Amino acid sequence: MLNMNVEEFELVVRECCTLTTDDMFAQLVDVYGFTLTHHGSEQWGKKGAMIHNRYAYRPGKYADSPLLVCHADTVLGNLSYSYDVERLVVTSSELDDRLGIACMLYSLLLGNALSECAMLVCDNEEIASTTASTFTDDTLAMNGMTETGLPVWLMEFDRRGVDVVTYVYGNDTFHSLLESVGFTIGEGSFSDISSMTDLGRSGVNVGIGYHSEHSTKCHARLSDTLLQLGRAVQFCEFYSCVTLRYTPRVQKYGKYDRFSYDGYYDDDRPLFSSTGAKLSLTPVVDDMWDNPLDIEDDVNELESCECCECLTHEQDMLDWHGCRICEQCYCDVISPNSLS
Repeated sequence: MLNMNVEEFELVVRECCTLTTDDMFAQLVDVYGFTLTHHGSEQWGKKGAMIHNRYAYRPGKYADSPLLVCHADTVLGNLSYSYDVERLVVTSSELDDRLGIACMLYSLLLGNALSECAMLVCDNEEIASTTASTFTDDTLAMNGMTETGLPVWLMEFDRRGVDVVTYVYGNDTFHSLLESVGFTIGEGSFSDISSMTDLGRSGVNVGIGYHSEHSTKCHARLSDTLLQLGRAVQFCEFYSCVTLRYTPRVQKYGKYDRFSYDGYYDDDRPLFSSTGAKLSLTPVVDDMWDNPLDIEDDVNELESCECCECLTHEQDMLDWHGCRICEQCYCDVISPNSLS
């Protein structure tokens, strides 16, 4: 599992699961180099609990690095924790989504490919008011109409089991890339990245092995978690330089991917429209790469792909075994056999 050590990882999981949400954010800032953005607080719910419009962000190695996402809030706030060293099983009600944070922090410790990604830890996901949307608004406001500073794709660690889901981002090309590193495609309904469609980037939520979430029986076999984390590292190694663009599908009454939260979490339930029709979880867009040439392009900024011979923007060309090829050919020529 790419030099991963279960006992070493368990210490990171233990740290994450035994902190309150406030202390988790403080730890991210004080120890791991995140920056906290806080846009105010308000009371929520019948009991008047205080919620915070905040997120913690750590930039990646490059301005357009992939973005890893998870959330620090939990349902029960029960900090009890146990670890069965024989079965490699952790039991904690906080595993959703502290196990996700542990995956990111352990990657920083190892210095693997994921450690070079930008990292975002959100709040309020469990009440369907994730601050991922606040981060998205801040990012777009800062970047204006340019793509400078936007991630090339999104990856979240906030799902039960060991499959992955792509929500509205899914299409055949994206799924084939995920399957090329051993991921299995499933179905899901909501997590932080569901609220980040305005970034125009495809996203995937990775199952990290926990079960019975939102209960004191929540548990995870850490060998399953590290297997999925290893696949995520491989995906980043192969595709961190590929921009996986996403164009929201527009219906008569607006974007269908801006669905209303229906009370279900990431529980494999299909989405339905207001008329009761099942919504497709794998829309196929006309042009995933979404960067067409136009007559105003400077011919000096164009390059011919050595595979398909089509003209492409220089910045979208990739080096592949000594050849300069376009992003589309890059994905078309890669198969599980060529990655082994």
